[in-house]
Amino acid sequence: MSETTIQVYTSASTATPAPHTSQARELRDAFPWLANSTSEADQAWFWTPEWQEGEREVDEHLAAGRTERFDSVDEFLAALDRETG
Repeated sequence: MSETTIQVYTSASTATPAPHTSQARELRDAFPWLANSTSEADQAWFWTPEWQEGEREVDEHLAAGRTERFDSVDEFLAALDRETG
């Protein structure tokens, strides 16, 4: 049986994806390479200021070592139950 390692990165961010046509247009103007994407509107949420703030928070957590490593799905789910329980 092979060992499975699951690494989970969390962020305190409450940002939620919010794709809007006008946002996609603005982002396309700011990042011209998005214009070549066939799913630019589907990916626009990633470039919103709110989502990018969440990405920065995750990077800070990683740099500070605030991560947990789990050797199995069951171990991960048990830790999640303890956190939310």
